[in-house]
Amino acid sequence: RLVQADRQELSGKLRVTAVDICIQRLLLPPLKAFARQYPDIEVELIASTEMLDLSVHDADIAFRTTNQPPPNVVGKHIADFAYTVYATPELYAQYLENPRGVSAITWSWAAAANARPAWLANCFPEMAMRYRVNSLSVVLDMARQGMGFAQLPCALGDSAPELRRVPHEHVEPRLGFWVLSHIDLRTTARIRIFRDFMLEAIAPYVPGKPVEELAREFHLDPATIVKLASNENPRGASPKALA
Repeated sequence: RLVQADRQELSGKLRVTAVDICIQRLLLPPLKAFARQYPDIEVELIASTEMLDLSVHDADIAFRTTNQPPPNVVGKHIADFAYTVYATPELYAQYLENPRGVSAITWSWAAAANARPAWLANCFPEMAMRYRVNSLSVVLDMARQGMGFAQLPCALGDSAPELRRVPHEHVEPRLGFWVLSHIDLRTTARIRIFRDFMLEAIAPYVPGKPVEELAREFHLDPATIVKLASNENPRGASPKALA
Protein backbone atom coordinates (compact mmCIF):
# COMPACT_ATOMS: atom_id res chain seq x y z
CA ARG A 1 0.00 0.00 0.00
CA LEU A 2 2.84 2.40 0.82
CA VAL A 3 4.47 1.71 -2.56
CA GLN A 4 1.17 2.37 -4.34
CA ALA A 5 0.69 5.59 -2.36
CA ASP A 6 4.19 6.77 -3.30
CA ARG A 7 3.50 6.08 -6.98
CA GLN A 8 0.30 8.10 -6.83
CA GLU A 9 2.09 10.95 -5.03
CA LEU A 10 4.71 11.01 -7.81
CA SER A 11 2.19 11.44 -10.60
CA GLY A 12 -0.21 14.14 -11.74
CA LYS A 13 0.20 17.80 -12.66
CA LEU A 14 2.76 20.18 -11.19
CA ARG A 15 2.39 23.90 -11.95
CA VAL A 16 5.65 25.87 -11.85
CA THR A 17 5.95 29.61 -12.38
CA ALA A 18 9.01 31.79 -13.01
CA VAL A 19 10.00 34.68 -15.25
CA ASP A 20 10.68 33.63 -18.83
CA ILE A 21 14.44 33.85 -18.77
CA CYS A 22 14.63 31.93 -15.49
CA ILE A 23 12.76 29.07 -17.16
CA GLN A 24 14.97 29.26 -20.24
CA ARG A 25 18.35 29.57 -18.51
CA LEU A 26 17.90 27.75 -15.18
CA LEU A 27 14.95 25.36 -15.24
CA LEU A 28 14.94 23.87 -18.74
CA PRO A 29 18.37 22.17 -18.59
CA PRO A 30 17.59 20.04 -15.49
CA LEU A 31 13.91 19.64 -16.43
CA LYS A 32 14.78 17.11 -19.14
CA ALA A 33 16.57 14.94 -16.59
CA PHE A 34 13.67 15.31 -14.14
CA ALA A 35 11.19 14.17 -16.80
CA ARG A 36 13.23 11.05 -17.46
CA GLN A 37 13.43 10.19 -13.77
CA TYR A 38 9.77 10.97 -12.97
CA PRO A 39 7.82 10.27 -16.18
CA ASP A 40 4.39 10.29 -14.48
CA ILE A 41 4.65 13.91 -13.27
CA GLU A 42 3.21 16.38 -15.76
CA VAL A 43 4.93 19.78 -15.51
CA GLU A 44 3.09 22.95 -16.53
CA LEU A 45 5.44 25.93 -16.89
CA ILE A 46 3.91 29.38 -16.38
CA ALA A 47 6.18 32.18 -17.61
CA SER A 48 4.98 35.19 -15.63
CA THR A 49 6.35 38.17 -13.72
CA GLU A 50 3.31 38.18 -11.43
CA MET A 51 3.42 36.67 -7.96
CA LEU A 52 0.73 34.07 -8.54
CA ASP A 53 -1.38 33.08 -5.53
CA LEU A 54 0.07 29.81 -4.28
CA SER A 55 -2.76 29.46 -1.76
CA VAL A 56 -5.40 28.96 -4.48
CA HIS A 57 -3.15 26.76 -6.62
CA ASP A 58 -2.45 29.30 -9.35
CA ALA A 59 0.91 27.54 -9.11
CA ASP A 60 2.43 24.84 -6.91
CA ILE A 61 6.00 26.13 -7.00
CA ALA A 62 7.31 29.61 -7.75
CA PHE A 63 10.88 30.69 -8.51
CA ARG A 64 11.07 34.40 -7.72
CA THR A 65 13.53 37.22 -7.05
CA THR A 66 12.40 39.00 -3.90
CA ASN A 67 13.69 40.16 -0.54
CA GLN A 68 10.26 39.76 1.08
CA PRO A 69 8.57 36.43 0.31
CA PRO A 70 4.78 36.58 0.78
CA PRO A 71 3.11 35.15 3.88
CA ASN A 72 1.78 31.58 4.08
CA VAL A 73 4.59 30.20 1.94
CA VAL A 74 7.68 28.18 2.72
CA GLY A 75 10.79 28.76 0.71
CA LYS A 76 14.45 28.14 0.20
CA HIS A 77 16.81 31.02 -0.46
CA ILE A 78 19.02 29.96 -3.36
CA ALA A 79 21.25 32.97 -4.02
CA ASP A 80 21.43 36.76 -4.16
CA PHE A 81 21.43 38.39 -7.57
CA ALA A 82 23.48 41.52 -8.18
CA TYR A 83 22.39 44.03 -10.82
CA THR A 84 24.11 46.69 -12.87
CA VAL A 85 23.64 48.70 -16.08
CA TYR A 86 24.65 47.36 -19.50
CA ALA A 87 24.97 48.67 -23.04
CA THR A 88 26.81 47.83 -26.23
CA PRO A 89 30.22 49.54 -26.57
CA GLU A 90 28.93 51.46 -29.60
CA LEU A 91 25.94 52.81 -27.70
CA TYR A 92 28.09 53.80 -24.72
CA ALA A 93 30.44 55.70 -27.04
CA GLN A 94 27.40 57.45 -28.51
CA TYR A 95 26.25 58.32 -24.98
CA LEU A 96 29.61 59.92 -24.15
CA GLU A 97 29.26 62.18 -27.20
CA ASN A 98 25.57 62.96 -26.79
CA PRO A 99 23.93 61.77 -23.53
CA ARG A 100 20.48 62.90 -24.65
CA GLY A 101 20.68 60.83 -27.80
CA VAL A 102 20.53 57.51 -25.92
CA SER A 103 17.42 55.91 -24.43
CA ALA A 104 16.75 53.53 -21.54
CA ILE A 105 15.03 50.15 -21.48
CA THR A 106 13.13 49.50 -18.24
CA TRP A 107 11.02 46.66 -16.85
CA SER A 108 7.39 47.74 -16.80
CA TRP A 109 6.62 45.49 -13.81
CA ALA A 110 9.45 46.83 -11.67
CA ALA A 111 8.00 50.28 -10.98
CA ALA A 112 4.87 52.36 -11.20
CA ALA A 113 3.63 53.38 -14.62
CA ASN A 114 5.63 56.60 -14.96
CA ALA A 115 8.24 56.15 -12.23
CA ARG A 116 11.91 56.26 -13.13
CA PRO A 117 13.90 53.38 -11.60
CA ALA A 118 16.59 54.35 -9.11
CA TRP A 119 19.50 53.57 -11.46
CA LEU A 120 18.02 55.85 -14.10
CA ALA A 121 16.97 58.66 -11.77
CA ASN A 122 20.28 58.72 -9.87
CA CYS A 123 22.81 58.21 -12.65
CA PHE A 124 21.13 59.12 -15.94
CA PRO A 125 18.50 61.73 -15.00
CA GLU A 126 18.28 63.22 -18.49
CA MET A 127 18.04 59.91 -20.35
CA ALA A 128 14.70 59.24 -22.03
CA MET A 129 12.80 56.21 -20.72
CA ARG A 130 11.65 55.17 -24.18
CA TYR A 131 11.07 51.43 -23.81
CA ARG A 132 9.12 49.65 -21.07
CA VAL A 133 9.10 45.86 -21.27
CA ASN A 134 7.52 43.17 -19.08
CA SER A 135 9.92 40.42 -20.19
CA LEU A 136 13.50 40.19 -18.97
CA SER A 137 14.35 38.06 -21.99
CA VAL A 138 13.15 40.85 -24.31
CA VAL A 139 15.05 43.48 -22.29
CA LEU A 140 18.22 41.45 -22.79
CA ASP A 141 17.66 41.09 -26.54
CA MET A 142 16.92 44.80 -26.94
CA ALA A 143 20.06 45.75 -25.03
CA ARG A 144 22.14 43.35 -27.15
CA GLN A 145 20.81 45.05 -30.28
CA GLY A 146 21.96 48.45 -29.00
CA MET A 147 18.49 49.88 -28.45
CA GLY A 148 19.24 51.38 -25.04
CA PHE A 149 20.85 51.16 -21.62
CA ALA A 150 19.32 48.44 -19.43
CA GLN A 151 19.73 47.22 -15.89
CA LEU A 152 20.23 43.45 -15.84
CA PRO A 153 21.26 40.73 -13.41
CA CYS A 154 25.04 40.52 -13.60
CA ALA A 155 24.96 36.79 -14.29
CA LEU A 156 22.79 37.53 -17.32
CA GLY A 157 24.41 40.69 -18.65
CA ASP A 158 27.95 39.36 -18.26
CA SER A 159 27.05 36.32 -20.35
CA ALA A 160 26.14 38.47 -23.37
CA PRO A 161 29.29 39.10 -25.46
CA GLU A 162 27.71 42.16 -27.10
CA LEU A 163 27.28 43.99 -23.78
CA ARG A 164 29.58 45.84 -21.41
CA ARG A 165 28.97 47.20 -17.93
CA VAL A 166 28.31 50.94 -17.93
CA PRO A 167 30.33 52.82 -15.27
CA HIS A 168 28.05 54.52 -12.75
CA GLU A 169 27.95 55.20 -9.02
CA HIS A 170 24.56 53.77 -8.05
CA VAL A 171 24.71 50.26 -6.57
CA GLU A 172 21.39 48.45 -6.78
CA PRO A 173 20.47 46.38 -3.70
CA ARG A 174 20.77 42.68 -4.32
CA LEU A 175 17.62 40.61 -4.74
CA GLY A 176 17.22 37.19 -3.22
CA PHE A 177 16.38 34.29 -5.52
CA TRP A 178 13.88 31.91 -3.90
CA VAL A 179 11.93 28.75 -4.58
CA LEU A 180 8.53 29.04 -2.89
CA SER A 181 5.50 26.84 -2.27
CA HIS A 182 2.39 27.11 -0.10
CA ILE A 183 2.85 25.92 3.45
CA ASP A 184 0.04 23.37 3.11
CA LEU A 185 1.81 21.68 0.19
CA ARG A 186 5.28 21.47 1.67
CA THR A 187 5.07 17.70 2.25
CA THR A 188 3.39 16.80 -1.07
CA ALA A 189 5.78 14.30 -2.62
CA ARG A 190 5.87 15.56 -6.21
CA ILE A 191 6.38 19.16 -5.06
CA ARG A 192 9.12 18.22 -2.61
CA ILE A 193 10.86 15.99 -5.16
CA PHE A 194 10.76 18.65 -7.89
CA ARG A 195 11.97 21.38 -5.52
CA ASP A 196 14.89 19.31 -4.23
CA PHE A 197 15.81 18.16 -7.74
CA MET A 198 15.96 21.72 -9.06
CA LEU A 199 17.80 23.04 -6.03
CA GLU A 200 20.53 20.47 -6.48
CA ALA A 201 20.78 21.35 -10.17
CA ILE A 202 20.88 25.16 -9.94
CA ALA A 203 22.17 25.98 -6.46
CA PRO A 204 25.92 25.59 -7.14
CA TYR A 205 26.14 28.80 -9.21
CA VAL A 206 26.21 31.96 -7.10
CA PRO A 207 26.76 35.18 -9.08
CA GLY A 208 29.78 37.26 -8.17
CA LYS A 209 29.65 40.86 -7.03
CA PRO A 210 29.64 43.52 -9.75
CA VAL A 211 32.78 45.57 -10.30
CA GLU A 212 31.09 48.72 -8.99
CA GLU A 213 30.22 47.04 -5.69
CA LEU A 214 33.74 45.63 -5.28
CA ALA A 215 35.23 49.07 -5.96
CA ARG A 216 33.07 50.69 -3.28
CA GLU A 217 33.71 47.92 -0.77
CA PHE A 218 37.52 47.94 -1.12
CA HIS A 219 37.96 51.61 -2.16
CA LEU A 220 39.41 50.76 -5.57
CA ASP A 221 39.25 52.32 -9.00
CA PRO A 222 36.78 50.20 -11.05
CA ALA A 223 39.08 50.48 -14.07
CA THR A 224 41.81 48.56 -12.19
CA ILE A 225 39.59 45.55 -11.39
CA VAL A 226 39.67 42.52 -13.67
CA LYS A 227 37.25 39.76 -12.64
CA LEU A 228 38.42 36.23 -13.35
CA ALA A 229 35.73 34.36 -11.41
CA SER A 230 31.94 34.09 -11.78
CA ASN A 231 32.28 33.14 -15.46
CA GLU A 232 33.42 36.71 -16.12
CA ASN A 233 36.97 36.24 -17.43
CA PRO A 234 37.35 39.05 -20.02
CA ARG A 235 39.98 36.99 -21.84
CA GLY A 236 37.49 34.23 -22.53
CA ALA A 237 37.80 30.52 -22.02
CA SER A 238 41.02 28.62 -22.66
CA PRO A 239 41.31 27.36 -26.26
CA LYS A 240 41.91 23.90 -24.78
CA ALA A 241 38.55 24.08 -23.01
CA LEU A 242 36.81 25.07 -26.23
CA ALA A 243 38.48 22.34 -28.29
